[in-house]
Amino acid sequence: MGDQSAYRLTHENLPISAQTQNRKKFKEITFATMLKDSPHIGTGTVTVKHDPRILPFGKILRWAKINELPQLINVLKGEMSIIGPRPQDQRCFDAFREEDKAEILKVRPGLSGIGAIYFRDEENLMHKAQGDMIQFYDTVISPYKGQLDCIGISFFRSGEACRRQTSRVL
Repeated sequence: MGDQSAYRLTHENLPISAQTQNRKKFKEITFATMLKDSPHIGTGTVTVKHDPRILPFGKILRWAKINELPQLINVLKGEMSIIGPRPQDQRCFDAFREEDKAEILKVRPGLSGIGAIYFRDEENLMHKAQGDMIQFYDTVISPYKGQLDCIGISFFRSGEACRRQTSRVL
């Protein structure tokens, strides 16, 4: 894709972006769906319903849930897994309970996890919230997302333990 067509699609000249996430630092590869400086504009790292920072083509990518597709490259490089807690920027990760952060840091981030699936329409939840949306995200959504991700980690770990015990018996 040439620079001109990329610019027409994203208005940012960046069809794919890479951002450093928490945990073991790595460049998360993703389609550019928001303005380049969006973490420093408006609601920062929290995306709200009808967020003006989302680019026109980014709306389509997000609606189709394919904006994270380039992260398959991160999976192939061993930086991410298919299933696991989604990478969070540091501000959002800091809203998790300490015990959840400790568990999440033990595993590779994933393309999708229980928290991300459960809160796939978090923008709509925040839109319905009364008051400060960022505070609602930090005190309700983010901590619950961390707890769900830990449930997913426990579930997959127990599956690994069962497989190991079964292979010993066989």
